[in-house]
Amino acid sequence: MGSPDRDLGLANTPPLSACSDSQDVRLDEASFLSIVRAGDMCTGCGACAAITGSTLQVGLSPKGLLQVEEGRAPSDPSTDFVNTCPFVTTRSEDDLATSHLLPDSTTHYDPGVGYSRRLLVGHVRDEKARALSSSGGIATWVLQRLLATGVVDSVIHVRPSEDSAAGLHFEYAISSSSLEIADGAKTRYSPVTLARVLETVRASNSAFAVVGVPCFIKAVRLLQEKEPVFAKRIVFTVGLVCGHMKSSLFTAALASEMGLAPGELRTIDYRAKGTVGPASDYNIELTREDGGSVVRPAREMFSYDWGKGLFRYPACDVCDDVLAETADISIGDAWLAPYVANPQGTSIVALRSQQAVELLSGSGDEVCLEPVDADQIRASQAGGLRDRREGLAYRLSRRDAAHHIRPLKRVAASADIPLQRRRIYAQRMLLRAASLEMFLSAGTFDDFVSRMSPLIGEYERLYRPSAVRVRASKAKGIIRRTALRLRRRRR
Repeated sequence: MGSPDRDLGLANTPPLSACSDSQDVRLDEASFLSIVRAGDMCTGCGACAAITGSTLQVGLSPKGLLQVEEGRAPSDPSTDFVNTCPFVTTRSEDDLATSHLLPDSTTHYDPGVGYSRRLLVGHVRDEKARALSSSGGIATWVLQRLLATGVVDSVIHVRPSEDSAAGLHFEYAISSSSLEIADGAKTRYSPVTLARVLETVRASNSAFAVVGVPCFIKAVRLLQEKEPVFAKRIVFTVGLVCGHMKSSLFTAALASEMGLAPGELRTIDYRAKGTVGPASDYNIELTREDGGSVVRPAREMFSYDWGKGLFRYPACDVCDDVLAETADISIGDAWLAPYVANPQGTSIVALRSQQAVELLSGSGDEVCLEPVDADQIRASQAGGLRDRREGLAYRLSRRDAAHHIRPLKRVAASADIPLQRRRIYAQRMLLRAASLEMFLSAGTFDDFVSRMSPLIGEYERLYRPSAVRVRASKAKGIIRRTALRLRRRRR
């Protein structure tokens, strides 16, 4: 990567490529924060706030992003922040998976899926539990099984927040009963942090399972390597397949579009299932403070299209893990025929550790799972993987060309992709940045739509075939048909 630190005025900061497991390489608080901020690489996981000697905190930025910030006092000067952040590390997902999942002769490796012992697709047999989940109900069932079999004493997962005054309607909490775990079912497209619950883990003698998106699980793995207490207390990890994380402004935009005034939103269900149509045809359901509710199809919402990346975390632009490759088990949506046709939802499951395989053994009376191959898993997440491979390569090349700091990734920087794809990825970056800025400055939601529409129109035009390509395609068709007629005449 060269020495991007000099271009950023960080002359005393080791370049990111220097971060390693070597004992003579250290990152103090100031250097660590400079790197994270210069690269816009924080997702608010809270790992850096949890290590011994750190006084760092995680706070909500004006753009609705949970991000690291200085505490009331500086961290202990001896605190080393090397290999604490999932982005400021030379430890790749492959490295961590090898260390924690202990691949053996039963393990298969796929560049898109990672290490796995078994790949499955299916759902829980309990139709009520399945209906209350985002996809097939497998994640909630796994957590309840971990608790019932005594593998863990408690589960760390995202549940509705008891205090949503700051606009954060969800938070990490600790559940110790099956009912509490069920309360945490469903996908939450809201910023969260592990910082507070990790303090509880440190002080506890209990065994925990942690649920999280890929970068959060990677952060947990780094913590387990850095501090033995976390390796001892966190005994199982459940990774959630991730397209990208959202700012809290995403929720605010949905509420505004559905007619709610600021402060009027009590709860939100981002994935309320329908009873007909494909699993992708879900609804957004809001509950107001007065008890009333509003329901709208997600596909009709201006801000919801995942491909556009509105309100996306900037750090997601430099992530290469879609399927939570360092987790014991990874779970996501089966966006794959024929499963997607079922409105009740179906899950893809990657059993990565032997512990995960043993957990699911003999569970056929509770879950319905069938084997699939890596091609099918990749196909179910084709859009996300394309963005984190081809798209990431292009975004890294732009950072390198501008001498901007960025993390070390398994994907090599490259702009050697078709011009149309380069324009699409560039426009997505513009949409991400513009949505965060324009929603804050817009007077009304209609004003926000008016400002964003030209940018979205340009993005959508990039997916339409140009007049030149249409004419070329027609010409080729005419030539093929003419050649075919001539061959027939010669016969």
